[in-house]
Amino acid sequence: MSTKDYVALASVVKAVGSTGGDTGTLIAVVARLGSVFAADNPNYKHEVFVDACGLDYLAETCAVKEAA
Repeated sequence: MSTKDYVALASVVKAVGSTGGDTGTLIAVVARLGSVFAADNPNYKHEVFVDACGLDYLAETCAVKEAA
């Protein structure tokens, strides 16, 4: 995947979040996408993707740790 793909997916997540989407679900989706992206691209930076999605990185990280 390219940066353009990551940006497009982040904009979709951000749009869903801005329409009142469930934050917990968005965090779970972003975490799973991050796993896929990291496996695909060693230069992938999850914090940057989370920020582009309009989510708080610290909250997203805590939610992933609790779910694990």
